[in-house]
Amino acid sequence: MVWHPTVTKGLQNTKQFILIACLTITMLTVKGQDIHFSQFYFSPLTLNPALTGLSEGDYRIAGIYRNQWASVTTPYVTYSVSYDMRLLKEKLGNDLFGVGGMMFNDKSGDGHLTNLTLMASAAYHKLLGEKHYLALGVQGG
Repeated sequence: MVWHPTVTKGLQNTKQFILIACLTITMLTVKGQDIHFSQFYFSPLTLNPALTGLSEGDYRIAGIYRNQWASVTTPYVTYSVSYDMRLLKEKLGNDLFGVGGMMFNDKSGDGHLTNLTLMASAAYHKLLGEKHYLALGVQGG
């Protein structure tokens, strides 16, 4: 079989068509919604997963609620609850390791777009100075 440049171009066009078709189908079914709170510091695991386990106590429970645009027929309602705690205190010395979980729910008024999300997070905090930490956190859900 002799490989001809037109065969290569035909394969490239087919690959481009398949890619564009897949992206178009995906975009038709994608729904997006981002939660936001005015007092975001009351929802630390929403703010940054590296904050997991970084609190004054051994554990932390946080909750926040937002009711936005109450004057419309169906207002936006968002709430979040999270729990995180420190682990391995005896083994890590001054460093910290934390794990936690978070749940948030967001309802967007008449748009009928609801987002219920459960997430787990973990973080490691390396002590660099007296009260300075370098933190790495991961979160998935």
